[in-house]
Amino acid sequence: AMDKQLNEYYAAARYDEATTIAEQMLQIAEQSFQGRPQIIATVANRLAILYAAQGRYAKAEPLYQRALRIREQVLGLDHADVAETLNNLGELYRIQDRYAEAEPLYKRALRIREKVFGPEHADVAATVNNLALLNAAQGRYAEAEAFYQRALRIFERVSGPDDPNVATTVNNLALLYRDQGRYAE
Repeated sequence: AMDKQLNEYYAAARYDEATTIAEQMLQIAEQSFQGRPQIIATVANRLAILYAAQGRYAKAEPLYQRALRIREQVLGLDHADVAETLNNLGELYRIQDRYAEAEPLYKRALRIREKVFGPEHADVAATVNNLALLNAAQGRYAEAEAFYQRALRIFERVSGPDDPNVATTVNNLALLYRDQGRYAE
């Protein structure tokens, strides 16, 4: 019931209420699921997402790091859930302009996702898009453009041309062109 309510609040962008529930869920998980650390990692990762969405980065970071440690220990270094947390932590660092810390996390997440899902998967495209954002923020426009184009190709193949991820990636690519003065494109 808490999970359902959390999802409803998150979908409605009611982050304060969702965070309260996620904090309670983490307390329950820590008390009741010591023998199942993957549950703790999942709840910690979700709470970190909520904190990050609210700009509470100092609270999000240790939760992502905790979730990552648990997932690596329990699931192994090349599990899809490890890649999810790596991508999330990379995104947290990118948002804070901590580019040198974000890049290796994104690259490792991408390697794992390509290995687990293959090169044509929406999760691969999401990480590729994040690498594009990272490169664009650093003025590495050629690399950013290549990443955006790859993400766009994957999203279009996987989800079709009318998918919101396609629209977001096209918009990101347009912003990149604008920032370079390539207005016609």
